[in-house]
Amino acid sequence: MYAQHIAYAPVNKAAISALDAKTQANMPNSPANAKNAVLQDTAVWTDHGDELEQRFTAWASK
Repeated sequence: MYAQHIAYAPVNKAAISALDAKTQANMPNSPANAKNAVLQDTAVWTDHGDELEQRFTAWASK
């Protein structure tokens, strides 16, 4: 199984339960790890992405 060799978890949430506990512990979207995940708000990036990129570039160039 691919997930046993690299931490690319299945995108199907139901498939996570088919993994053994050791493999699940390494998956970023396992139930235990998902509790600490930071979710991205794609609407914010769609609405403000250009502005935020410009601000970041200005900050990084200082």
